[in-house]
Amino acid sequence: MEFLINLMWDFQESKNITKMSIPNTQYLYDCININLPETKPRAKAVFCCALNSDTQLMRIIPHLAVEILKADTEEKTLMIDPSYETSSMDGIYCLTVYEMLNKIPEDSEISTREYIQEFIDLTKVAEKINNGERPSEDDIYYNEQADYVDANCVDAKLRQKN
Repeated sequence: MEFLINLMWDFQESKNITKMSIPNTQYLYDCININLPETKPRAKAVFCCALNSDTQLMRIIPHLAVEILKADTEEKTLMIDPSYETSSMDGIYCLTVYEMLNKIPEDSEISTREYIQEFIDLTKVAEKINNGERPSEDDIYYNEQADYVDANCVDAKLRQKN
């Protein structure tokens, strides 16, 4: 699975892809659901909270990620961020509004209202993904990423055989 995630991130980085957490999550969810259904993937709304190293201000990004069960357990889960943009930020992932609010410094002037609304909207999108719907309206991007991953998986398998 790490190979898949790295290919996704390589594609996104090379194309300077941002703000595509819905199709990224949809694609990763689909791949895991088809190939590793025993991990019971679930799309989840999260907040990625990271300190901007230049401004020292907290950056909050409502986002989607995929949660899976760790091998040989029904209790422990692993959260996987399918988006290079947020995974490269060295941030902390918050699963609830309460957690996110606790990451914001008290003297901060961040207005959280829009972040909370976007988180609620992403929770609804995650529910659709988990119910087998395709909420992503960007099939072109989804397919381009899938083509890139597929082509590089084939190349890697061919190199292993030689």
